[in-house]
Amino acid sequence: MTSLERVVAALQHKEADRVPCVPLICGTSRRVYGVTYAEWAQDSLEAADFGQEVVYPVENTPHPNYDNPLIKNPDDYSKLERFDPTKSPRMKEQLKYYDILMNERLLCPGVPATLSFSTKFSI
Repeated sequence: MTSLERVVAALQHKEADRVPCVPLICGTSRRVYGVTYAEWAQDSLEAADFGQEVVYPVENTPHPNYDNPLIKNPDDYSKLERFDPTKSPRMKEQLKYYDILMNERLLCPGVPATLSFSTKFSI
């Protein structure tokens, strides 16, 4: 099986010749920037792009202000405004990585590529 056939089989709940592997870079991308994990983790979060107040502890992962959530009831979801992900600090970088991945993928046809935004989206 090719890498792509393997992933498609797994997504269809069919048996593949082996378990597909999908690398997840998340926090390791900080090495591209040459920053510490603390610096990387304290970058903007997508929740902040929607207007959620975010707390940035020095020795912990940033998180929404749980005492003042942006979404207090189901009706609040309709009040969310769209934002441009190409201007969002973290999302624009992840889109850039995905573009690099897709261009590199051209060197390996048939190898699947995925994009996943990992964030604390508790708004």
